[in-house]
Amino acid sequence: MERKLVVLGIPWEVDTDGLREYMRKFGELEDCVVMKERSTGRSRGFGYVTEEDAKNALSGEYFPGSRMLGVKSMRRVT
Repeated sequence: MERKLVVLGIPWEVDTDGLREYMRKFGELEDCVVMKERSTGRSRGFGYVTEEDAKNALSGEYFPGSRMLGVKSMRRVT
């Protein structure tokens, strides 16, 4: 199973630390990043997470703010 996940629909106010804290509920994280616009530093609304056991993160619905996250395996995205 692929361990790198793309996380879509991240609320604008959630930064890398916020996403890391939220996603730790579902397993041990190796890496986590929210992508930002270079010119403004504002969140682009998506990021990447690498988890030890990605199965936990792929099942269920996630609401770390006002929006539901879409969590998908990088294998399915590419």
